Amino acid sequence: MTRDLADYAHARKNYPITFSPFVIKNVVIPNRIVFPPWVINFGDRGKVTDELIGFYRRMAEGGTGLITVGAAGIIDEIPPGYEGALSIAHDKYIPALRGLFDVLKSYGCAVSLQIAHNGRQALAPPPGTGALIAPSAIPDPVLSQLSPDYRVREMTLDDIDRVRGRFVDASYRAVQAGAQIVEFHAAHGYLLHGFLSSRTNRRSDRYGGSLENRTRFLSEIIEQSRSRIGRDAVICVRISASDFLEGGLVPEDYETIIPLLERAGVDLWHVSVGTQTESFERCTPVKELGEAPHVDIVARIKKYTSLPVIAVGSISSLKTAESILSGNNADLIAIGRSQVADQDLVKKSAEGKEDKIRKCLRCNKCCFWLHGESRMHCVLNPDYRKKR
Repeated sequence: MTRDLADYAHARKNYPITFSPFVIKNVVIPNRIVFPPWVINFGDRGKVTDELIGFYRRMAEGGTGLITVGAAGIIDEIPPGYEGALSIAHDKYIPALRGLFDVLKSYGCAVSLQIAHNGRQALAPPPGTGALIAPSAIPDPVLSQLSPDYRVREMTLDDIDRVRGRFVDASYRAVQAGAQIVEFHAAHGYLLHGFLSSRTNRRSDRYGGSLENRTRFLSEIIEQSRSRIGRDAVICVRISASDFLEGGLVPEDYETIIPLLERAGVDLWHVSVGTQTESFERCTPVKELGEAPHVDIVARIKKYTSLPVIAVGSISSLKTAESILSGNNADLIAIGRSQVADQDLVKKSAEGKEDKIRKCLRCNKCCFWLHGESRMHCVLNPDYRKKR
């Protein structure tokens, strides 16, 4: 950034906490605003593209303090709809990711890579695999009705060993590529979330049943990743603190889950809610829910941990961000859709130009998968208008 945004008088007066740096281990985040992980599908079968670099470069130019690139897949098999997602499944992806991170760091922001496995959440299995894999053979009730090719099977213990190893390898590659924070995606119905929730985990072995058993797979992944990447790298876990579904996870479950995962090596929590399909209106809050509808849930999770917490969910202004931070309800604030609508949201707010910010409509057209689209676009931002 050409000038430290905290130097602006408007920033000092109106957003003193938001524009204060945050330090976690040896990672300095210049302000408290995060651009959250998002599968925008600007990649090319796992590879970084110039278009994807351009997208994240604009976020860095706009002044956001931490950019989490995501989600990067950990396995070779690409299910339909994920052809534009990034991959960290092989060493061959490291150089281009390093190049992306170097660009972003040159603007002064910190960088993170989210790694993930989609689990049962795809329209069909990857070619040649026969079925999607999940903790239990419970189909996604939405996606399974949209595609005649949908198949899902329960993971064997060999599958669990293989996928655990893939996550650990991916965490190491992320650090080799220059990620300062490695985020494990254990939210929104993805595979790791599937293990945690009793709605999707009906196993009778050591990976199912009690909440402690359902946490075991993720705990092993974190513990082994920590051993592989060392003590300096920051490990973050993104969780759905509430599934908003009958029999699903509720915030109180994390009073048990959090200590287990912190003993395994977690440093940072990214608190979201819901799933991509069954409770999407909560996962990416619809306009009718108002601004920051889940801050109370984030605050409840914060009581279960002494570690820093990222809040996310329809937080659209730095005024709201400052209020959440000043109430000690979170330590960092993730703003997604509103930064897509205007990548200069942070910078304009620091300069006192809030009236010049393009205001996100929360129409969720950027959630392209809901509308049969193949990639992210925004109805407001001319840089991301849908290509005709």
